[in-house]
Amino acid sequence: MKRTQDTPLPSDDSIVIRDAEPRDGGGVDALARASNSRRTRLGLPSEGLDESLHRVLRVAEAADGLVVGAQAYDQLDRGQCWLSGLAVLPSYRKHGIAGLLLQDAVTLARRDRMRTLRYVTETTNDAVHQLSLDHGLRPRGTWLDFRRDLDEAACSLGRNKTALGTAAIVRLQPSDRLRVLSLLSASGRTLFVHSGAWRTIDDAALAAAIEREAAFFARSGVGGWGLAIIGAQREDAIEATMYGPDPACAKSLLEHLRSLACESTEGVALTIHTPQDAPVAGLLATAVRRGEWHAVTENPLRVWELALVG
Repeated sequence: MKRTQDTPLPSDDSIVIRDAEPRDGGGVDALARASNSRRTRLGLPSEGLDESLHRVLRVAEAADGLVVGAQAYDQLDRGQCWLSGLAVLPSYRKHGIAGLLLQDAVTLARRDRMRTLRYVTETTNDAVHQLSLDHGLRPRGTWLDFRRDLDEAACSLGRNKTALGTAAIVRLQPSDRLRVLSLLSASGRTLFVHSGAWRTIDDAALAAAIEREAAFFARSGVGGWGLAIIGAQREDAIEATMYGPDPACAKSLLEHLRSLACESTEGVALTIHTPQDAPVAGLLATAVRRGEWHAVTENPLRVWELALVG
């Protein structure tokens, strides 16, 4: 249904926010197609994040039964929740529906006793920027995503390629946790990405990464360091977050992650998440210009966070 100029604009009391139902599949698909965001992740609850504790898809329904907006709400653990796929039909935008969906998510998070609520948007999305500020969220840094697709032939070639990095790479051990956490805290880096969601990197999260043998550290010169944490790893995809102020460490860690990816015998997609001001961002931007990598989004990403206390 297409709203015409003669159709009354929706008001708060004419919009109902509720859980999605199987009958909403067509409306949700229409929202996903209409969304301009490359990071839209809409889907019925069975299509949630790989390691979401609980997923709910909430939809905004107009008085005539039309699904005009939607947003996915994921409990990542007992204290963190993640929002994704916020979408409103173009003809219904700028009438407060996105705000109703966000406020609904905040209500759910408080009900579930979450400590933090987060989502990500492109930095050029001025409407969501203002919406976030209006609802008390604060920015948690600007990030870049890069991806490299390695087919079977590229993986085979990579397995025989000599690493060019000069910094030594070590897999973190449990005894390294406090030292690495202090470096991250001092640098203001306290988030990592797991299955497309930004999560807190605290003692428990780092311990879990170390147990999965998914945290790698590099040191170069006096005080130079770098860290890579693999969030999600499958046969066909590896996702890692990289930090650290030293370009040599960043280069060595990239080489190490490439080597891990090339262990695949059928091809793999390697995705790197990094703060915009980290040296690895510059290295990968250069690789994009050479055609070796590509940027996942056209613009940088901004993570928004709401602390839920009291």
